Amino acid sequence: MLKSEVVEKLINSHVEEVSFDAAMESGICRECGHIVESGVEPDADGYKCPECFALAVQGMWTAAIEVLFVS
Repeated sequence: MLKSEVVEKLINSHVEEVSFDAAMESGICRECGHIVESGVEPDADGYKCPECFALAVQGMWTAAIEVLFVS
């Protein structure tokens, strides 16, 4: 999944549906796009994805910063 597709999924399907606090406790897998609902620190990087088992889950804050400043 391309980074832009992951970010689009993040924005469209998750952040708009939950509170800011809940969004900051969740993350997104860079490999499969799975959204992890809780247990992910905002600045996490490399957490294990419960869906594809890759060490590719990023916290929402880290994903947002990457999109804003690295892309």
